[in-house]
Amino acid sequence: AALGRARVFGLTPRVNHTGDLRLHTLSLRYRFTSAEYRVQHNFPMHTLVVFGKDREQDLWFGWSGDAARTGVFCFDERADAPPPVRVADSFERFVADVALGDTMLRLKLRRARLRGGGGGGDDEDDDDDSESSDSVEQWTSDEEDGDGDDGRRKAPQFDAELLPPMILRPFPGGAARAAPATRAAARGGGGGGGGGGSGSG
Repeated sequence: AALGRARVFGLTPRVNHTGDLRLHTLSLRYRFTSAEYRVQHNFPMHTLVVFGKDREQDLWFGWSGDAARTGVFCFDERADAPPPVRVADSFERFVADVALGDTMLRLKLRRARLRGGGGGGDDEDDDDDSESSDSVEQWTSDEEDGDGDDGRRKAPQFDAELLPPMILRPFPGGAARAAPATRAAARGGGGGGGGGGSGSG
């Protein structure tokens, strides 16, 4: 969904839908943990839960669950890019200050024009950067199990054990309000749905 200058991903019934944050998180996590992916900094890229993308600069937004680096970070997924930059300390601040605000302009965050070659000897990957940054966006929800004869990429088949859970609350605080209803739905609806408290039960 479009939210100001950001495109925000949520949870959909199908993991391979381009609007599902699990697709983007897992796709980039595969890349970040690849033996060929060598960054020029020490930020733990694989800890990011990717939930959005900047529509103007083609940069990603992710929540870091790392204890030493909590918050929303803006980042370029390429190995020779600068490290992620913290842009908000909560999803509420991300909406107000980043998606609808001027934080990106104030911090001068833009997708860098990187020179090919660089430190990791990843020339081939550099040639694919413009495509790979958007590769997950080429998989659409109606691309079932086609042969790929029309030139479109087939949706990836992911190991279920590696997928983030269907009930995913990367942001502390704000998501707690929806948690009871979400848990009840995940259990198939049974008992206890009402009340205004945080339901011990």
